[in-house]
Amino acid sequence: MILYETLNFVVDSLTLGVLFWHLRVLQEYAGDTKTLARTAMEQLPRPYLAVKQVPDTGDLAVLSDTTVSLGDQHSLCFENLGTARAVNARYFVRATGDPEQAAVQLADISPGETFDSRYPVNLLPGEVVVIIQYESIAGSRYRTEQTIE
Repeated sequence: MILYETLNFVVDSLTLGVLFWHLRVLQEYAGDTKTLARTAMEQLPRPYLAVKQVPDTGDLAVLSDTTVSLGDQHSLCFENLGTARAVNARYFVRATGDPEQAAVQLADISPGETFDSRYPVNLLPGEVVVIIQYESIAGSRYRTEQTIE
């Protein structure tokens, strides 16, 4: 009977070792799969909406360290600088420190496309914050805040 128990102990020990080794292999595989999934998510195309700005190379702009401006635009324009279509986009403009106002809906904006909101630039008070909320086609939500002085 002692030989049977010894043999049973050896077989059980070997089985435990094989199962432990399989567990380690599966854990490594799961870690590699998680890394691949994270990398794939980083490579997905994403939208990025921003207020369209143009370089301002005038002497006064360079001296006061403001090398971008809204240019000759008469209204706020939004540009998609990302690599995916922005959907369900909306924006609102508020003076610094004021509570948020009602959002204005924007049309869907393709990558590289510009959208004119028809919000007059000359109606902007001194310093304002333009907040743009939008989604990707996959449903991820994004928010861009830009301060205009």
